Amino acid sequence: MSDSYATNLLGALGLAVTDAVTAARTALSLDERACEALVLVAHNPGRSLDWLRRRLALTHSGAVRLVDRLEREGLMLRSRSGREVQLALSPAGDAAVRRLLYARRCALDALIAPLAPEDRDHLARLMDAMLAAPRRSRAEADRGCRWCDWPACGHDCPIDRTAPPE
Repeated sequence: MSDSYATNLLGALGLAVTDAVTAARTALSLDERACEALVLVAHNPGRSLDWLRRRLALTHSGAVRLVDRLEREGLMLRSRSGREVQLALSPAGDAAVRRLLYARRCALDALIAPLAPEDRDHLARLMDAMLAAPRRSRAEADRGCRWCDWPACGHDCPIDRTAPPE
């Protein structure tokens, strides 16, 4: 098998994963940025608007508009601590994240369903090695996990291992 064949397969698999996650997100009537923000805040409640802005690679005004919209939709809550705005999910936002991660899990489970358990284990080891290779900043690592069900990796996330603690 040539390297270009493996690279091509990886690209096709990447698109299949993207399509599956997009379909799951679309079924919940949430746009991509909203989902990313909700998942990040769900796993990091009390973080600042600037923290979220860096993870989503948004301008300050873009992050404010996103949080304004999520707050208007009843999905996110803001509180102030001095000059800093802290973010948390509302009960409706928490429910939306649970639905989103469940839909994502179902879509991705369908992609690996044809594999035998030992092949899934082997695939997991290969993906772990690939994701753990590059060094990342803390913000880049969190951005890499912006669609993840964070507890699924426990304390052994391969992306998380590539970044310094915050």
